[in-house]
Amino acid sequence: MDTNTKTNRLAYTSAEVATKLGLSEQTIRRATRSASLNCIRFGRAIRYTDSHIAAYISLHEDVGYVSAD
Repeated sequence: MDTNTKTNRLAYTSAEVATKLGLSEQTIRRATRSASLNCIRFGRAIRYTDSHIAAYISLHEDVGYVSAD
């Protein structure tokens, strides 16, 4: 089984998460340090799962936004 295909990925690097979310890698690292984005640590390697990414998106979802129109 190929674990590097998009449908079978278990975890992503900070660079991959940044690309997926359209954010800078520095923003992802800052969110990790502030604990608003959870991660898995394998020694010095940091990885993020789909559930970590979804929780981070939900945390920043602005359901009360109203246009100024």
